[in-house]
Amino acid sequence: MSGSPLFLDSASVKDASRAEALGFVAGVTTNPSLMAQFADPPLEQLKSLLCATSGLVFYQPMSLEGRRIESEAVLAYDQAPERVVIKLPAQLATFEVGARLAKRGIPVAGTAIYGAAQAVVARAAEFAWLIPYVDRAERLLAQGKSLVGELRATVDAVGGDIKILGASVKTPEQVVTTLRQGADAVTCPLAVIESLVAHELTDSAVAEFARLFSLE
Repeated sequence: MSGSPLFLDSASVKDASRAEALGFVAGVTTNPSLMAQFADPPLEQLKSLLCATSGLVFYQPMSLEGRRIESEAVLAYDQAPERVVIKLPAQLATFEVGARLAKRGIPVAGTAIYGAAQAVVARAAEFAWLIPYVDRAERLLAQGKSLVGELRATVDAVGGDIKILGASVKTPEQVVTTLRQGADAVTCPLAVIESLVAHELTDSAVAEFARLFSLE
């Protein structure tokens, strides 16, 4: 699954277990809003998610102050050093924290990316991932539909191994478009992942196969 372009966007252990069972989902992304839906403290919820999936888990610290963000990030990373990626919003103070984490060998993802200039800073800070909000960008920015393509061009221009993970992806069409524009992967809710394979003509063909088989 490490090469899969699909991640689950959820903090639900049930959803994570289902995604793991599907066999083609690379891991799980979370955020404070998703974590807030569950009673367990975020770091405990992270531990449960790591048990539910064999892939990467993206964790965004709940703390708001620099040193506390860093401490929480280290605690999260230490739960599974090969599988935890730390998400940090694209702001100067948090990118400063991210640069320190990256120097310690902790993989960092810049999230809530809305502009190519933010990608330049993330690359300079040696982040591993960029996470643009696809649907929000399309709704809120005049040129939002070109955001992923602009990020791809910028990443290619500055070099390095930073990857693009499209988030806020709401439909199968957005999944395909985001990947075609140059994202390395997308993250979306379980319902969207399960709907990717659905097509009425496929269902019709299968029904026809079954009908013909029953006549033999």
